[in-house]
Amino acid sequence: MDTDTSVTELVGQAVAAHREGGEQSYQRFLATVGLLRERDFEEAAEAIRARSGDPQERAAITELLGRLPLAGDKQSCATATDCLRRLLDGEKDECVLQDAVYALAWICDASSLEPLLDLLDYPSDAVREAVATSLASAMAGEEDERGIAALITLSADRSAEVRDWACFALGTLLDCDGDAIREALAARLDDPCDDTRCEAVLGLARRGDERGLQPLRQALDGDSVLTLRVDSADETDDPGAARLRRRIAERWPRRDPARQALHEALRPGRSHTGSPAT
Repeated sequence: MDTDTSVTELVGQAVAAHREGGEQSYQRFLATVGLLRERDFEEAAEAIRARSGDPQERAAITELLGRLPLAGDKQSCATATDCLRRLLDGEKDECVLQDAVYALAWICDASSLEPLLDLLDYPSDAVREAVATSLASAMAGEEDERGIAALITLSADRSAEVRDWACFALGTLLDCDGDAIREALAARLDDPCDDTRCEAVLGLARRGDERGLQPLRQALDGDSVLTLRVDSADETDDPGAARLRRRIAERWPRRDPARQALHEALRPGRSHTGSPAT
């Protein structure tokens, strides 16, 4: 353990490395994070709170706050979340706001959910996209009803990227089921964004919903080969989906490095045929 360098100095070194940019500097930043994890977290948090310079510095301290807490340590997670929430309250820089949202996701603790919900209606598409990206992690496996409701709301967002991430979280990252989730995914089956539409198909297929299975059967007659269709086909034991898996594999270039992944996708699907929760 490095005991010759104070916690305040280590925080300063981490911020400086983060500001420099580049891979080597970022590796120094991560190494310093490792050293800070060996020190008292509350002392580190106090040193971080004392810094509030330009947007580059604030971006650095948000990542520090996201990476320092140890998984499962409720006290450090709560302290880091409180620091990030205070930063969010007065922050105007969109890039820093995005970094703070991602930091809350890294904490991966239920305490980080509430600050994300506060940004659900934020005007910036980029910030709402960060929220959609982070909600599943922030729920920390609890599948909180508020987080699920937020993802359902974001699945109908005006931004295609936000809708895509929200449908990915609802359909794939979360295993919970229910009429509201299925209807939110079904509403995106005719989405103008291909990725969003495919995420909706996948989410419904995973749950054994015919509205997801039918597009897979229709894909057998199409010329477009989409990775998400392979994923969707792998989520069900539907005979038509099995034929789709074989057809895509046959058409994939033999020397393509992704061919092995496609062979893996030919294994029997994982069926989710249970009834939706009520």
